Amino acid sequence: MHNRLRARICIIAAALALLGLITGCGNKLSGDAGTTPTGAAGVSETPITGTQKEPDPAVTPASEQDVSFDWSEDDLLFADFLLYYVDCASEETDGWIDAGLCQSVSDMPYGEDPSTHMIWGYRENAAMVRAADSLGKGVTASKWEIDSGITDLTQAEICYDFRVPNGTYTVTLGFYNPFGVRRIDAECEGEILLASEKILRYQENEKSFTVEVSDGELNLKVFNSLIKNFMDTPILSYIKIAITPEYTKELLAAAVKAMAVEDPEAIYTAESSRNYLKAYEEALGFLARDGQAGTNAIKLKFNNLRESYKMLTKQYRYDSFKPGAVWRDTENTPIQAHGGQVQQMQIPDPETGEKVTKWVWVGEDKTNGYRGGVCAYSSDDLYNWKFEGIIMKNVPNRRVLDTDPYFRSVYAGYSSEELDNVALALSAERAVIERPKLIYNEKTDKYILWFHADGPTATSDSNYAAACAGVAVSDTPFGPYRFVGRYRLNT
Repeated sequence: MHNRLRARICIIAAALALLGLITGCGNKLSGDAGTTPTGAAGVSETPITGTQKEPDPAVTPASEQDVSFDWSEDDLLFADFLLYYVDCASEETDGWIDAGLCQSVSDMPYGEDPSTHMIWGYRENAAMVRAADSLGKGVTASKWEIDSGITDLTQAEICYDFRVPNGTYTVTLGFYNPFGVRRIDAECEGEILLASEKILRYQENEKSFTVEVSDGELNLKVFNSLIKNFMDTPILSYIKIAITPEYTKELLAAAVKAMAVEDPEAIYTAESSRNYLKAYEEALGFLARDGQAGTNAIKLKFNNLRESYKMLTKQYRYDSFKPGAVWRDTENTPIQAHGGQVQQMQIPDPETGEKVTKWVWVGEDKTNGYRGGVCAYSSDDLYNWKFEGIIMKNVPNRRVLDTDPYFRSVYAGYSSEELDNVALALSAERAVIERPKLIYNEKTDKYILWFHADGPTATSDSNYAAACAGVAVSDTPFGPYRFVGRYRLNT
């Protein structure tokens, strides 16, 4: 067996113990009693004891060679410790990509899972019927509800059972209710988790609880203790059952090892790589500290690392043009360079300063509407474009030219009258900036942005009163560009 999770997680101790029982001391899943060995490296030394429930005569127990709780540390970490994720009443159960470690299908009647051989599922009840929610999405698109023709309201319940190692679990129940407010009770392992809880209309209602299992099977029942008629009957959209880990430095160290990514910036988007590297380096630094660490602090570092790892997003890569499809940059964001220009240019390498050949694309940014300034992109092959930024920004109002650090830097040295002209010509509310073109001036070693500059003038409020060509200048191809002026071409 490779790489056991060395965190002090009681449930993993139970899982390993069950593996030992299955292979050496009888099949606990078939009902044989047993105790766990103690003192295993890195896991709880507390013995886990308990007897199994009587086997269901309708279920054929899995054989010893089929059942295994041999989860590696990677299995557990990458599954977020999730053992079951049930999409209740879903019709197509095969190929459930969000399945937990103990399941291969999204829902099933109580019995042996066809692939994992774990025993789990819903208790078949003639009153339970499948229902589709047209307004629901994903796991809220279907649910169990109670047949409207039910006459015996004591049968209005939804029951599931899950074979699991003994230990502590987080149980999450999801409800999507398209009708009037109803109340729900939930019982798990003989304990009331929800008591007449209001399930609100047109909302996804999710409730989570910590549950202890000591008999090898987690039993769940959803019902309504105050039921009076059909509109009071229970519903259930999804169930999650996850190991509740103990957050220790050993667990964090295992996560750091399992979630290490070499050179993430070469594969993933810049933003997701930055977030991941920050969380990863913080976790490493935390582990390097001497002394005891609080559970909450460890949990925070662990969750930050796990979430940033899960959010790593691969860069888009094209090897051909895709007519009619949204064209995305290397950060997976739709390209915003409308009415623009593409040309091959010699531009300075940002690291060495030496001139390199790149394709450069400038155009109008319409991310948030008509007036978003001018964007630039660079490429080596015309297919894949790196966003270089908004190289010339519209001006929200005259005041920001005196107060905003960006605008103050770009327009340093401009007189008050010149700033008035910038605010008018680049107004984010009224100015029109269209069809930008980029020119390199060899004599001055400057980059020139040339564009249709329109909008109101001092004598007219028309959006096309200016009818000018605009000029902006920068020391670098990707700005920031400083607006110089707008001019009639025939004057």
